[in-house]
Amino acid sequence: MKKLSIKKKIIILYTFLIALLIGIDFYILDTTASKILIDQAERGVITATDEIAALIKMEDDGPYLESGDDEGAFHFYHDGVIFLIYSGQNISYGSTPTNFDSTLSISLGEIQIQEHNGMTWVVYDVSMSGGYVLRGIYDIQVMADSLNRIILFAGISSLVVILLTAIGGFLIIERAFRPIKKIYKTAAAIEQKEDYSKRIETNFAKDEIYELAEMVNQMLDKVEKSISREKQFSSNVSHELRTPLTVMQAQAEYLLEKAENITVKEEIKSIIAQVSFMENIVTQLLEITRSRQIADSEMDILNLSEIVEYTAESYSGMVEEKKIKINVEKPKFSTNTVGNQTLLIRVFSNLITNAIKYNKVDGTINISFSEELDNILVNIKDTGIGIPKAKIDMIFNPFYRADESRTPNDYSLGLGLALAKEVVKIHGGDITVTSEESVGTTFVVSLLKVK
Repeated sequence: MKKLSIKKKIIILYTFLIALLIGIDFYILDTTASKILIDQAERGVITATDEIAALIKMEDDGPYLESGDDEGAFHFYHDGVIFLIYSGQNISYGSTPTNFDSTLSISLGEIQIQEHNGMTWVVYDVSMSGGYVLRGIYDIQVMADSLNRIILFAGISSLVVILLTAIGGFLIIERAFRPIKKIYKTAAAIEQKEDYSKRIETNFAKDEIYELAEMVNQMLDKVEKSISREKQFSSNVSHELRTPLTVMQAQAEYLLEKAENITVKEEIKSIIAQVSFMENIVTQLLEITRSRQIADSEMDILNLSEIVEYTAESYSGMVEEKKIKINVEKPKFSTNTVGNQTLLIRVFSNLITNAIKYNKVDGTINISFSEELDNILVNIKDTGIGIPKAKIDMIFNPFYRADESRTPNDYSLGLGLALAKEVVKIHGGDITVTSEESVGTTFVVSLLKVK
């Protein structure tokens, strides 16, 4: 039951509770009804037998009634009670009912219950003049059968009631959980697209869920403002750093021209290299910031396979130097998508650069295309050194490098994959990666296709 949703748990517990209450009601009904039936039968047989015993007279030719509407006539059946007249332990007048055990002993003034051959009888004995005993016998089996049929019908009806209760409960809970669904959908949309401008609709009753939605919206306001401040700070810092870095670069190059000492020249070259490295960082940070602010007017319908093929061809010199072969498979379907050409070229440039840089000598890079629902998948697979499993989840973080061995001449920034992830998300897509150490890595770029 741990894996069930809250709605299903509530419906199951709610239905179980209703069924339990109905079961308890049936038990009480069955017990109480049987007792009431027997009590009524006992009162009925006692009243009828006492009345008849007070009116009946015994003559030589048999019993007769002394008074009443049918004076002189005696019937052995009255108000559902069958009468027998005993003399001692023997029946003198009257006929024993079918399935009644006539050997039941006389017990004056006491109710006896006899169950015989599937029948239930209430028996009451009263003494009369002349040493006779009037026995009243009441058959409650007919009433018991009727009562059982009523209970059976009520039981079947209760199953229908339980089913309707479960359906009604589901509809009520479904309606009550709609606001929670809105909260979940909004949170999922924010998590997927990282769009913190979305808010939960609060056009429902002002109850506890409404208050929760309002609180979540207030939290989103604060998160959006915080992220906006962070983006603005990154953009401002990047802009402010470019001017002093440009000045430092120019001054260092001027000093390099004037310097005559070889040692001094080497030191100045080192400074120039570090300044260039910092300029690259600032440039890529600005690119990430600008990519988040891309307008719809900057998006066009693009042929994704042409962009990938063009980007791969631009690295022909680099792959020849490292003796790596790039294979770009021609897709057999349309690869049109909506996007910004410059940014998408940058995405595939970063991925292909990584595939070359971390590949083996005489290695290969295979780029293929596939379809999945409404998405175009670009698969970039290399035969490189691979990425440790513990580091796969972190490779898209800015400034993170899976290869921690930095050399003095290695100026990799760790921003390429972060930029690629950001751009693809802005295009409504995603990047996933699978890797095996010493075997290779596969990046899959998913983008929406144009129908």
